[in-house]
Amino acid sequence: MKKTISKRQLVIGRDGLQRRMKTVGGFTLLEILVALLIISVGLLGLAGLQGKGLRDNQSALLRSRAVQCCEDILDRMRVNRNEAVDGSYNIVDLTKDTSLSTSYQQMVRTDLMQWQGSQLAQLPEGKGTLSVSSNVATVTVSWSEAEGLQTMTVKTRL
Repeated sequence: MKKTISKRQLVIGRDGLQRRMKTVGGFTLLEILVALLIISVGLLGLAGLQGKGLRDNQSALLRSRAVQCCEDILDRMRVNRNEAVDGSYNIVDLTKDTSLSTSYQQMVRTDLMQWQGSQLAQLPEGKGTLSVSSNVATVTVSWSEAEGLQTMTVKTRL
């Protein structure tokens, strides 16, 4: 069986003889551009996932801080249980009602001010409310995130 050679594959060399041209294998410009397009779409997807992961981590951090805020004031209320049961810790909004009555005991005043100053300040626009009814304490902490206002409520028996 004889191989036929097209004229395009024949080249005249320096010595004047016809020789077969070697076909060069490789990538065309179009193939490279398609590959770059596919890689760039994949990298954009990875960048989007990274951004979402960072936002979710920030939200989880703020929720953890909110839990710590609630547990902190509940521990303080358990230490000073008699005053907590009597309603001395009941306060509607610490960010607005910072002037406590002088009839409150010094420990209650100190607890509430420290809770407001150190714990709630860790949250963006952090606000808190406390109430005790029938030996059940309710602590509500709210803060703002990119998605809007977030609220956490913890109830426990003193």
